[in-house]
Amino acid sequence: MNRDLKDLQRPDDAVVPGIPVSPAEASAETPANTPVNLNPILIKLTDAQQEELAAIIDEDYRNATEAREKTDWGASKSGDALSFDKKYAELFELYEGATVACVEKWMCGRS
Repeated sequence: MNRDLKDLQRPDDAVVPGIPVSPAEASAETPANTPVNLNPILIKLTDAQQEELAAIIDEDYRNATEAREKTDWGASKSGDALSFDKKYAELFELYEGATVACVEKWMCGRS
């Protein structure tokens, strides 16, 4: 269909301000070297704001790892103190590891 016919079929209130109607308008509004933001949720930040946000996230991560190190995670079967990494590995092995069959004297071997 021709672009003019499409524009005639579309009511005027369907035109959203800021969004180009035709490809010619889109190329006229944005230079070739300017990146086009296709994600409406994306926030435009300056370099200083990006560095500040990166520093905040880095500080939060360091605080979380320090809090993990200070937390008492209990003791292992042998009585050694557990760290977060050891506790996580133990829990992962328990729930996601290979199934080990426990053979007891009272269990029947036929079933």
